[in-house]
Amino acid sequence: MSKVFCCAVLGLVLVPGLAGSEGDQPRWTSIVELRVAPEKFKDKWVTLTGFLLFGLNEHQRNAALYVDREQGENMVRDGVGVKVTGQMLKDKEKINNMYVVLTGRVRAVPAGGGGYVVVIEEVKNCGIWSDPSHPRGLMPRGPHDRD
Repeated sequence: MSKVFCCAVLGLVLVPGLAGSEGDQPRWTSIVELRVAPEKFKDKWVTLTGFLLFGLNEHQRNAALYVDREQGENMVRDGVGVKVTGQMLKDKEKINNMYVVLTGRVRAVPAGGGGYVVVIEEVKNCGIWSDPSHPRGLMPRGPHDRD
C-alpha cells in the first residue's frame, strides 16, 4: 500500500473520533431552561452557572445548583440536583456556597405528576464563577475600562 493511501485511511478513521459527536459537546444553558424542558437535555452534556449548595449530611454525595443564593439558602425546589464527584469533594471548601460554572451530563428522570427530577451527573469540571461575598460585577475595574 502506498503511504498516501495509508494516510488517507488513517485520516478518515481518526478525524471523526477527534472531533467528537455533537452529543459530546457541552451546550451552554441555564437552570431555568433545564427545568422548563428537561426532556430536551436528557443525556446531553451541558455547561451552566448557578449557586452550588452541598447536602447537609457530610456523608451524602449530593448537592444542588440554584439560580441564585437566596433560592439555595431557602432550599427552594427550583434547583437541579448534582451528583458530587471525588474532585468536587476535594474542592468542597472552595466551591460550596459559591456561584460555579459546571459541566456535566443531564439526567431527567420522570417523576409523579408528569414532571421530571433533573440531576447533573458525570461532572467533568466545576469551578468558582463568582464569590457572593465579592461579586464579579463589583470587582475593581482595570485602567482601560470605561463607563
